[in-house]
Order: sequence, then C-alpha cells, then structure tokens
Amino acid sequence: MIKGQFTRDQAIEACSLMNLRLAELDTSNFEGVNQFAYICNGNQVAQSWIRSWNGDNYDNACLVLSSGSFSGTGAINVLPCETKTYALCEA
Repeated sequence: MIKGQFTRDQAIEACSLMNLRLAELDTSNFEGVNQFAYICNGNQVAQSWIRSWNGDNYDNACLVLSSGSFSGTGAINVLPCETKTYALCEA
C-alpha cells in the first residue's frame, strides 16, 4: 500500500515506478489483503485503488478496496478515476 493522494492514473504510475502494478483481488486473497490494508492504515478504513476483482475490471472501471468491510459487502467499489486515494500494489 502506498499512502498518498493518487488519482487512478497516478496510482498506476506510482506502482510502476516500484516495478509493481495495481493489485488484483479475488475471493482467495481478499481477506488477507483487506486486513493488511486496514492494519497499514492504523486500523481505520482506507480506500485504495485496485486493478480488478475476481479477474474482472468491469470494463476498465476505477475500482477501490474499502478496507475494513470484512464481510465483503461494500468492500469493492467504483469511484470517479480522478478521486484521490491510496494505491494498493502487487508484484
């Protein structure tokens, strides 16, 4: 997780500068990544740009993980791409 205020395009670039890419989340890694993001933000809800959910980018929508929504309900959302929030990267 890169804490900062990034638009989606800026988040993609920030990950790329570290030879990473925006994270892909799915049902197999959701719980661990969600807890990681929540803990990294001081046990507070954080929104972070992600690349896809279960292999779907929803027609290249701008997806975010809202960490702290541990039931899964409301955890993956679409925001305007110019919204500024964190970047969640993966190798």
